[in-house]
Formats: sequence, structure tokens, C-alpha cells
Amino acid sequence: MRTNRIILPVITFASEQVEQWTFTGWIPWMERASLGRMRFGLAGVYLLAHFAQPPRDSGNVMAEEIIYIGATHGRSFKACWQRVHDSAFEGQDKHAAGIAYREIFGDDGRTLYVAASPQTESTYHLASRPSIASIALHLAIKKQLLTAYQKKWGRKPACNRK
Repeated sequence: MRTNRIILPVITFASEQVEQWTFTGWIPWMERASLGRMRFGLAGVYLLAHFAQPPRDSGNVMAEEIIYIGATHGRSFKACWQRVHDSAFEGQDKHAAGIAYREIFGDDGRTLYVAASPQTESTYHLASRPSIASIALHLAIKKQLLTAYQKKWGRKPACNRK
């Protein structure tokens, strides 16, 4: 009997590399589809932030206003963010970040922004679709970002409850 064996890469990041990951600029939540058809359908790592005024920077991955650092877990941004939206603004319980947003902020989303680091061919070179290795990579990036954020601000982002 033959089995498929997957060897996961060991992924390590130096803390100074955290801010070298490429993220989009901050996009208003209600305009998240403007990420573009190609990138909106990809998977990756994303940040949610709550800004009282529109942000002036272009997706600072250590901004104090970040309220959630997440990974799509093999889903597209579109699918993942729909679950967040349904939980935050439609009262459904589909995504922990959306539920937390609804409980903490309870607003209409005008102050919610998103920045994304979509997959690239180099991050998905192991498969033509999300694989265990690429999901592991996204989770490792998320963990590194959470650790760096907590080190900088002395707390987790408000909606990262786990």
C-alpha cells in the first residue's frame, strides 16, 4: 500500500523580517472587493484595523489600531472575509473575528479597514491550489505577526481572542 507523504518546510522568521512582508495598503472594509478579482480570490494573511480617521500609512503591519491578525486557512480572501462580514454585521456566528468585532465595536463598519498579503506563485510553488504546506506558511506568518504585535504593544489585537 502506497501513501502520499508531505514534507512540511521549517519556517522561521527573524523579528526584523516581520515588516518586510508585502501587504496592500489599508482598504476600507466596504471596499474590500477593490483588492482586485485576481488577488481577492487568493488566500493569504490579512490584518483588520479600526481607525477613527482614515489611515495615512500604507498598511503598517504593527499599527496599534490593528484589531485582528488572521490567515485564510486555505480559503480565498473573498470567502474568508464574507464569513467575517456575516458575523460582524449580519449577526451570524461564522467567524470568531467578526463575532468579536460585533461585541467590541458594534458599528456599521465605516471605521474598519483591511490590509492583505496575498499568496504569490513563490509562496504556492508546492501546489497549484492551497496545500498543507501553504496553509502552514500562512499560519506561521500569522503567528510571527501576532508575537511581534504583542511584544510591541503588550497585548494581543482585540479580536484575536484565542
